[in-house]
Amino acid sequence: MLGGNKTEADCSFGELYRRYSYRIFGYCRRMVGDDKAEDVCQEIFLSFLDHGRKQTTVINVGSYLFRIAQNKTRRFKREETKLALDEFKEELYSAENHNYEQRELNQLVINALALLPEDHRETLALQVYSGMSYKDIATVRQVPVNTVKSHILRAKKQIRAILLPFFQGESK
Repeated sequence: MLGGNKTEADCSFGELYRRYSYRIFGYCRRMVGDDKAEDVCQEIFLSFLDHGRKQTTVINVGSYLFRIAQNKTRRFKREETKLALDEFKEELYSAENHNYEQRELNQLVINALALLPEDHRETLALQVYSGMSYKDIATVRQVPVNTVKSHILRAKKQIRAILLPFFQGESK
């Protein structure tokens, strides 16, 4: 893809970067936000450069770059969501001055979260822990706002159903 000697390959890459960087960066901004877009964009072009050095044959460079961009931004969002969920769990666990009952309740909530479908769990964690709006969650998850609302509603119903038996005896 970036064949020839090093100078020709550098010139070819420079030209491709000039042609596509603005559009790729714009895509990244929409997908991961302004603060992370530059880093993700650089990763995209580094990945492209690595593939180019392997003499990969590419027919449509623009489509190829956007496919890399799509994969990188999805991976980034998955990792970001996983971090938010991990931080949520850590916060529940780290309450050192919680009494025994509070620690037990935290463990019940974590176990209930683990039983949820992944998309529901991630959506709920983004809302509860990260404090994100439905619109922001929809952007991060690449789903319609109504899907976010549905996932959150279903997740809360499922958690309520899972935890209800533990609290029915206390209310009597």
